[in-house]
Order: sequence, then structure tokens, then C-alpha cells
Amino acid sequence: MLMEDGADAAKAREMLAALAEKGPEGYSVLARFQLAAAEAKAGDIDKAVADYDALALDPGVDPILQGHATLQAAALRLDKADYAEMERRLQGLVDSNSAWRFSARELLGLSAYRLNNMREAEKQFSALIGDQGTPPNLRERADMMLALIVGTPQALSSTSK
Repeated sequence: MLMEDGADAAKAREMLAALAEKGPEGYSVLARFQLAAAEAKAGDIDKAVADYDALALDPGVDPILQGHATLQAAALRLDKADYAEMERRLQGLVDSNSAWRFSARELLGLSAYRLNNMREAEKQFSALIGDQGTPPNLRERADMMLALIVGTPQALSSTSK
């Protein structure tokens, strides 16, 4: 796509905006995803999150794509959000039989880890290990995170309680 440099990126965003507004239904949704990604790439994280949130809440968007939008918004908020926000954003995916539940749980685990909540991080990553449906690459990441967590003073003190 033409999203690499200034003038071409601006032109591409204009074309995507027009497609998002007036294009056929499926193309419109895909254009909205591309616009959100372009906003994130340009550094406008708040706008990208708002765009993904709008997609996630739009009843005209296929549920699998709504879940993807939810994950994208949460991933963009991971470095700034508190755990309560991440849980609010992702709990619907974690509690469902959604194909996105594994990625949602991983983001919750990463959020807890970032915020030094080792007990919650361990809970999320352990749940991934225990779920037979967890994809192998995600299971490997969960194993690595658990290895990091087990060695932390917070984790060691929580196991002695």
C-alpha cells in the first residue's frame, strides 16, 4: 500500500477514507481497519484506538472482526492502560469461546506483568498453558513468561503464602 511516505501516505489515507465512507460493506470495513493501522503507524495512538473501538462496537461488523478490533485497541493501550482498563477491554473475549481468547489472555498477562502484578500474570499465563486449544507459538510465549515470573521476588513471596 502507499502508506510509506508523506504525500503518498496522505493520498492513500484519503482514498481509504473515501472507501470506508462510501465503499461496499466488506471493503468499507477493511478500509476502516487500514485507516486505524495507518493512524497507529503515524503515531496517533488515541485516534487509532478510537477507530478500533468504533469497529469493535459496530453491529454491522462481523463478530470475528469485532474481536480483532478489540485486540488491536487493547494492544495499542498496553503500555499506558491500568489493569482494570485492559480487563474491561478484553474480558468479553477471554470469557467467550472466541478464537481471540488466547491473544486476549496473553495481553492481560502482559499487562499484569508490566504493572508488577505477578500473581495475576501467572494466573493468565498458566491458564494459557492449561488450555488445550492454545496455539503452540502462544504456548511457548506463555512458558517463557512463566519462567520469568517464577524467578521474581513477587512470585516467590506469593508462593510462600
